[in-house]
Amino acid sequence: MEYRPLGRTGVWVSVISLGTEYLFEVPRQQAIDVVRQAVDQGINYFDLFYAQPADGAERDFSSALAEFGEFQAGECVYCNHCLPCPAGIDIGAVMRLLSRARARPSRALRDEYDALPANGADCTHCGACVSRCPFGVDPTSGMEDAERLLAGL
Repeated sequence: MEYRPLGRTGVWVSVISLGTEYLFEVPRQQAIDVVRQAVDQGINYFDLFYAQPADGAERDFSSALAEFGEFQAGECVYCNHCLPCPAGIDIGAVMRLLSRARARPSRALRDEYDALPANGADCTHCGACVSRCPFGVDPTSGMEDAERLLAGL
């Protein structure tokens, strides 16, 4: 997934967003599944526009977001708030590949990792990413883990 800065906020967002208006019309679990799949693909920018007048309950996403409660402090959610990386690493992409490799290592994941313009091997451990992470993740250690695990496949 490609990310770009959101104005001058310091936040990096995916170039692809998920429009959510139609999610108001589908069963709740289907909406949660769609959002989960988007997050898994690296989308971190969601368009919450709803053209129809909506009451507070219809606009309240908190119950759907509660389904994502498994994310804990110290766990990467691939949001790329840690960017920009001075070494040009797409940290979210590397961390996503690392998570997938921990669950089910494969040569295909190694190939994806090798195809990245920059990966964990390029990390200089400058620490710029660490202070930007709102979830308390140390991406530099993730880069080490990714190189160790994925390079060995």
